[in-house]
Amino acid sequence: MAHPTLAFIGGGNMAGAIIRGLLRGGWPAAAISVVEPAAEPRERLAAAHPGVRVLAAADATLASAEIVV
Repeated sequence: MAHPTLAFIGGGNMAGAIIRGLLRGGWPAAAISVVEPAAEPRERLAAAHPGVRVLAAADATLASAEIVV
């Protein structure tokens, strides 16, 4: 089953909870990106979810995401 690419704007508690659930459900980490400008939550997300792309600022990844949350 192909999974659409997801991009989250903001990497707070809600995004983290959704990402955890998606990964536990088999969603590939490489299909998930997060744009989080604050260093601490960005680093926490990157450490907790290896393979998820965590960005400090929006780039082409956001424009190419099939779903933006």
